[in-house]
Amino acid sequence: MMLRLRLTEGLLEADVKRRFGRGIPPGIYENARKIPPEYVILAEKGIRLTASGFLVSNSILAALLP
Repeated sequence: MMLRLRLTEGLLEADVKRRFGRGIPPGIYENARKIPPEYVILAEKGIRLTASGFLVSNSILAALLP
């Protein structure tokens, strides 16, 4: 799942459900809400990084893991 965040489309809820049988874990959403919005975009469809977020993606990915 974390590798999907390295793509511009990000981690999509539908893709996670299709592959794993359940959506993005709530803990990942909770941790994503703590990251400034200039780095992460939260939407109903899923989570993705902004252009600025890509520059610090390793730190963001570490922060997202519950």
